[in-house]
Amino acid sequence: MDHDPDYDRIHALIASVEAPLGLRERVVAERQRHAMRGMLVKRFKLTGAIAGFAAALGIAAALIVPSGSATHGPDAAQLAALAGRGATAPAPGVDPADPTLLRARVDDVSFPRWSGRLSWRATGRRTDSVGGRRAVTVYYADPRGVRLGYTILAGSPVDWSAGSRKVVSNGVEVHVSRTAGRVIAEWRERDHSCVISAPGSVPERRMVYLAAHDYAS
Repeated sequence: MDHDPDYDRIHALIASVEAPLGLRERVVAERQRHAMRGMLVKRFKLTGAIAGFAAALGIAAALIVPSGSATHGPDAAQLAALAGRGATAPAPGVDPADPTLLRARVDDVSFPRWSGRLSWRATGRRTDSVGGRRAVTVYYADPRGVRLGYTILAGSPVDWSAGSRKVVSNGVEVHVSRTAGRVIAEWRERDHSCVISAPGSVPERRMVYLAAHDYAS
């Protein structure tokens, strides 16, 4: 097709004609509103994506982290509660290598043979798993028939019971508390948690003495 110079002049003339000022302002405003809507849509989508990602992370964390006591391990209250379950095996005998001890131990911590003026005779024992850790309880009874449970937990010690009262006797830190009509004494021997649980009628000073003088007398 031959080039038409009249066509070019007409096209240039049309292009040179400016729209009225009001129309141009409306066109510009409409373009700005359109751009703003696009930005808001993108921002909304991004926020939704971030929220979804955070939720996914929360679900993953819940699946990975164990719940309940498995996370924090056993506590002194759980150990004290074992005394109320009762014996499931006969009392351990006297250790022939050391008559002040019984033939029952947890790791390198042995149970004492409380005799003489302490007057607590071993009557039975039980073994439990608390938080995946071995806990052995030996039961003792005094001449009146009052029974207490003495529990040793395998592995590292647990935290002291909340609200317990600290008493230092014979160089031993003993924590005493009362709950559900029972008196509880906690201490640590060779970096192991030891807990005695007895009826509330047993004086606290006697519980402290047993914990701090853990030998035959």
